[in-house]
Parts: sequence; structure tokens; C-alpha cells
Amino acid sequence: MIRFDAWSRRRLVVCMFAIVSTLGAGTAIAQEAVLPSPVIAVVDVQVVLRQAAAAASIRQQIDNYSIEFQGKIDEQRAKLEAESRELQDQRTLLSAEAFTQRRQDLQRNQGDLQDYVKTVRNVLREATKQAQQTVEAALKEEIGAMAEERGVNLVLTRSQALYASAALDLTDEALRRLDARLPEVPIDISTVEKPTPAP
Repeated sequence: MIRFDAWSRRRLVVCMFAIVSTLGAGTAIAQEAVLPSPVIAVVDVQVVLRQAAAAASIRQQIDNYSIEFQGKIDEQRAKLEAESRELQDQRTLLSAEAFTQRRQDLQRNQGDLQDYVKTVRNVLREATKQAQQTVEAALKEEIGAMAEERGVNLVLTRSQALYASAALDLTDEALRRLDARLPEVPIDISTVEKPTPAP
């Protein structure tokens, strides 16, 4: 028979307690790791974002701003073209120094106009991006609300599902709810510094 001194017995008790505690914790972790059965729905997010009333309002506002800015750009371009023709007509009448100075001024103004065009594009692109993010956030919240109402614990985008029964598809309802919640998204480009056309 194996005999243990008092110190060895204490160490053995501590080790056994640690083993039992570890096994108990492992059992608890295994129990917690049991996942619920999936209840799945699908939403064609791209269809909703394309057909939503808010998306249409964004496109219309961006088109209106584009037309407004394009008018300014065309006006400045026509003005610079007229100045360029006038400068060529006066070339023989101006001193070399005066002609060089006016040509440099014209080139600087043409460069300013190009910068203006780039700025306009960036402004409209950023405004569109911010408005679309507002729509996407609202759609995500509506999908979450629908999932809770139906006890759904997994929502896939339609492109992620190789096949999905029509009964699982929440696309039409998601679109109706989004339109009711967010019929339009006002675009205010005053939050972005407006460019100034070339003089």
C-alpha cells in the first residue's frame, strides 16, 4: 500500500480539486456552446436599395445639382474660350511681355476651372455616399425589426443563398417598410465647401 505524508496528501487533494473543477468548467462551456436551431430569412438588399423611394430621391437631387454645376462650368468654359480667341487675335498688337502675362493668366484660370470640376465631382460623390449610408442604416434596422417579430435569427442577402423558398423572402416587405420610414433623404451640400468658379 502506498503511504503519503501530510504534505503529499495536501498536494494530491489540491490536484484532484483542480481536475474536478476543470472538468466541471468544460461541461459548463460545452452546455453554453449549444447553439439554437437556425431560423432563416433572405432579403434582396440590392433590389431594395435600387427601388426604394429614398434612392430615387437621392438620384433626382444629385441630377439637379449636376445640372446646376454643369451650367456654371459651361459658362466659365465658354468665357475662357472667348478670352483665348481674343488673346490670339491681339497677339500681334501686344508686346511679348504683355502677351506672355495674359497667356499665363489664362492658363491659370483654365487650371482653376479644372480644379473646380474635380471639386464638384468630389462634392457630389461624397453627398451621394452619405445619403446612401443613411438609407442602408435604416434598411438594416427594419430588417432587424422584422427578424425579431418573426423569431428569425439569421438573415441572408439574396445573393448569399443558392436557393430560398419564396416564404423565406422578406424583400417586398423590407421595401414597403423602408419607404414608409424613409420616403426621401434630403441632400444638403452646404456641409461641404462649395467650389468657386474661375473668375
